[in-house]
Amino acid sequence: MKFIDLTLKKHDQHDVKSYILEEVIQEYKIIVLLGAPGSGKTSILRKCEIEHLNTQVLEIKKFFKLDIQAKDGTKVLLLDGLDEYRSVSNDKVFVVTELGNRINKLEGMNIIISCREMDWYGETDSKALKDEINKEAVIFRICPLDDTQKNQMAELLDINEPQKFIEKFSKHGFLDNPQMFKMLVDIYKKYPEEIIKSKIDLYFTFVKIAREHNPSY
Repeated sequence: MKFIDLTLKKHDQHDVKSYILEEVIQEYKIIVLLGAPGSGKTSILRKCEIEHLNTQVLEIKKFFKLDIQAKDGTKVLLLDGLDEYRSVSNDKVFVVTELGNRINKLEGMNIIISCREMDWYGETDSKALKDEINKEAVIFRICPLDDTQKNQMAELLDINEPQKFIEKFSKHGFLDNPQMFKMLVDIYKKYPEEIIKSKIDLYFTFVKIAREHNPSY
């Protein structure tokens, strides 16, 4: 499986530097990775797991519900989907306190926690985490795809005439988001003349085509 490097920005208005995940891991012990739906939160963690030894991805929901533990020798633990666990929790505010308590029992690991941006409760969550682990979590956001990354995505997904594809859809803002980019590619390869000008068009067309090719999808 191949991935492109996604760019991160620190949640600090004074820090305009762009980062990649590997740099962030080397510098900080506890990291919260925020992103919009489809921004690549899971993909960036999977890329890290594949490319680095002693690195493991665990779904937070399974980490709690199934009590799955990190493997022996794990040095970087990537906890994916705080928002998914929060959605099934009875006490959504207490979730981060609970997570911090679990993290506090893990020794000698770098921890990265991914969460949808809209499901991170800002200072409330930051304080709850710090109260448990006695350490400030550093917050980063996944940036929208830039022009170079869009071209890399087009190459990765084997698009014929990538510039034609990018020019056709770039004005609608779809190509900034990796998930929407991939959905557009799936549609474009089957129906290159399909007119898609809004997110509603995109999702409706994608689901319609998926049903036509796989009724159980």
